[in-house]
Amino acid sequence: MPSAPAPTGPLWTDTAPLSIAPPLDRDLRTGVCVIGAGVAGITTAYLLLQAGKTVTVVDASAVGSGETCHTTAHLTVAVDVGYRSIAALHGEDNAHIVAESQRAAIRHIEAIVENEEIACDFRRVDGYLCSMDADNADTRCLLEDEQRAARAAGLTDATLVPRVPIPNVSLGAALHYPQQAQFHPLKYLAALVAAIRREGGAIYGDTRVVRIEGDAPTTIVTRRKHQIVADHVVVATNAPITGGLALETKLTAYRSYVVAFRIPRSSVPQVLLWDTETPYHYVRVQTNDDPQGDDVLIVGGEDHKVGQPHDAEERYTRVEQWTRTRFPMAGEVVTRWSGQVRQSADGLAYLGKSPGGGAHTYVITGDCCNGITNATIGGIIVTDSIVGYDDPWITCYDPSRVRPGSPLV
Repeated sequence: MPSAPAPTGPLWTDTAPLSIAPPLDRDLRTGVCVIGAGVAGITTAYLLLQAGKTVTVVDASAVGSGETCHTTAHLTVAVDVGYRSIAALHGEDNAHIVAESQRAAIRHIEAIVENEEIACDFRRVDGYLCSMDADNADTRCLLEDEQRAARAAGLTDATLVPRVPIPNVSLGAALHYPQQAQFHPLKYLAALVAAIRREGGAIYGDTRVVRIEGDAPTTIVTRRKHQIVADHVVVATNAPITGGLALETKLTAYRSYVVAFRIPRSSVPQVLLWDTETPYHYVRVQTNDDPQGDDVLIVGGEDHKVGQPHDAEERYTRVEQWTRTRFPMAGEVVTRWSGQVRQSADGLAYLGKSPGGGAHTYVITGDCCNGITNATIGGIIVTDSIVGYDDPWITCYDPSRVRPGSPLV
């Protein structure tokens, strides 16, 4: 039977408080103004500072309090819509770029963790796109087709396995992606914030942007009437405030529900799981900071378009029922929360120059359920563009693209 309602709030805030940033209290001049202090904005600011730029970050709320706080932090090359759809809509060359960039994003995060010596629970783990029924022929064909598409895109280590190798868990055949990763998103973000400040970057919270005016330089106007004059602007918010209808009409917001369960230590290995159901579900394990404590099983899913149903309690109940049916070791509910993702019309994030904006305005949006890796790819693309490097991924993720056959959502 479902548990009584548990405390509501992201698991991450229990072990990593949100970083505090003062509100902007004056006008200022900067090289790059980054709007949004989630993983996309903070990563971009960090990379730009490493490239020698002066950077100011502003956010309407606290650092990391948006969708970064609500993610489950799966770092994976297994894109949400699958490589069959990516190849069919974007072509095989772009499918290869998507696989390459997602894999590079994980390596990039790993390198930052190592270079900055960040204690954020980063670890490499196996990932599995799995069926619920080992004998379902249709699902088996789906997994076989996706394996062929993934390997054609360069993921030659994607392998079919007859069952997900977790003892006492009811899961069927799966497509195995080795060397995926997971981490604690707020611990990672807090360390990047410290690094940004160390390198001379400025971060302001409780600073809502109301207008972006002009180009080269651009003036960013805040709710309190302060102005930031910048050579470049990066809009790294979940809902973009640039691009107008050219972007907004290509984005669909979905709400996803997450329930965290207490489980005995090491009863479930640290893996990433995603099922093939509609609506789908996703799973990972977080080790408790107390070495003698239990682990936490984090299960999400039951997504729906924002604004359609009003049945949050039912969605949480479905997630819990799905979990208890398949993971008998799932104990009490520790907490639960929901997050909002932006799905693009064609399955790829929008990363690069903002459509309809100035030549020096950039956007990172459309996380497509791969928020952490797409945020990192966006930071790399935008940094390369501002610095003047040729980036081989720019055209693939171009926010102004129009691809025949859209939308997927």
